[in-house]
Amino acid sequence: MASLTASMQFIVLLLSHVMVLVVSPTSTRELKWLIRDDLLSLLRNFPSFTPSVDTFTHDDGETVNLLNAFGCLRASLLTPLIPLTIWIHESYPFMPPMVIISPTPNKPIFLDHPFVNPSGMVSSPYLVTWRYPYSNFLDLARNLAHLFAFHHPCLPLAPILPHLVDASIVAKHEALNYITIALHHDMLELVGKTDEDMIGLSCLNEEIHDRAKVFDAAIAREFKRERSRLEKRLRELTHEEDVLRNWLMFNPPKHAVGIVEHDLLDIFEHENKKSRLELEATAEDLAIDDLLYALDKAVSEGVIPFDQYLKQVRNLSREQFFHRAMIHKLRR
Repeated sequence: MASLTASMQFIVLLLSHVMVLVVSPTSTRELKWLIRDDLLSLLRNFPSFTPSVDTFTHDDGETVNLLNAFGCLRASLLTPLIPLTIWIHESYPFMPPMVIISPTPNKPIFLDHPFVNPSGMVSSPYLVTWRYPYSNFLDLARNLAHLFAFHHPCLPLAPILPHLVDASIVAKHEALNYITIALHHDMLELVGKTDEDMIGLSCLNEEIHDRAKVFDAAIAREFKRERSRLEKRLRELTHEEDVLRNWLMFNPPKHAVGIVEHDLLDIFEHENKKSRLELEATAEDLAIDDLLYALDKAVSEGVIPFDQYLKQVRNLSREQFFHRAMIHKLRR
């Protein structure tokens, strides 16, 4: 506990005062706390590791001071400890850390190891497929321990003390390791596909919003155009009303009171009784036409039942026939 507390204080102090030596100058405060949390999570689960700041030389010869965690990783009870250093890249967490194994004269690195080159640089599938924020130090250390349990970097693939190891257990562990790596790749592929789907949906959402804005603008323009047209028509009607009022003011009706007291038909002059009967019959004929049109519209909209419609049409047709016969007779 005391060692972990000291490591925590060292990391916090380092990230607070020597940040330029550890990560890029563009790192934010959130990234500092992310590095601190990732390192502390590693130290809690792997107490043999300790943080420090040392000089790291890149492949191009550039040397930088980087924060790192050095310790011995135990892959299994049957294999020796693996001394390695996890270096934090300047662009962490967007770039994976560098893992380097420190060989000793009595523990050289196996030349044909699939994940470790002769210089000790580790290139495991977890590092190759590193993806923030789904990758971190703790999962990296666990993955390396699981991977080196079957492919130890300082030993040939043949197991130590074969008389103590059951071949079926080794085969089972190798199959489990293969499945773990396959699942890890599938998970990263699924995460990538999910990110692509989210980006696609986000673009679609933006396109819908843009179309909605265009649609709203078109409706607003149409409303404005219609309002202008109605206002223009209102001005025209107001003008016509003023003209009519002025005309009535200078041309008052001569017999307005008498018109109200008599039937509307009395306004028209008739030559004789025959003309009056013809006018009445014509009015009745036209009224029946309007009523038949209204009945057709009502039955098409389902307002009245069809049998009632037929009954009304039959009665009106009969009545219209008599009116038209009267008109024909009066015009002869």
